[in-house]
Amino acid sequence: MKVKILLLSSVLALTACVGEDDNLQDWMTQQKQAAKSKVKQPVPPEPVQPVTYVSHGLISPHEFNERRMRTPSGGSSAPEVNRAKEVLENYPLAQLKFVGSVKSDKGLSALIQADGHVYTVKVGNYMGENYGRVSAIYQDHIIITEKVENADGGWDNRHIQLGANGVVADATDETAK
Repeated sequence: MKVKILLLSSVLALTACVGEDDNLQDWMTQQKQAAKSKVKQPVPPEPVQPVTYVSHGLISPHEFNERRMRTPSGGSSAPEVNRAKEVLENYPLAQLKFVGSVKSDKGLSALIQADGHVYTVKVGNYMGENYGRVSAIYQDHIIITEKVENADGGWDNRHIQLGANGVVADATDETAK
């Protein structure tokens, strides 16, 4: 008798699970149908028209001419990039201030102020961010010759006057030329 009750209860339990599983199967079928109706077909890509590049005798942008980089056409030679930088090369010329000059038996030196410190420079010292080099020192100003890259890849000299009133570009002093 106990076996019959146990067998009957297990059959009832299995039939109860089958009924709930049917509801789950019905829900899954409905969800699959709803998902299929929302999927759109992908649009094929439009064909791309090829474009032909004609250089008209110009140099290819992928071509590297090492000789041209070393000896640029028109303009002066490239600056020395492998030398040790001087302290005043860390400042743009607009942040440097001419505060005076000092005369000694070796010649005239200029006093340049940067960040509250005063530095002594002589002809030949470098300053500014564009490879500027002191080319002349006067009592009230100095002339700096900068190397600026031109559109052809060459380097041109630009003369700057730094005085008590600040920077004057394109100095026309005879010694700057």
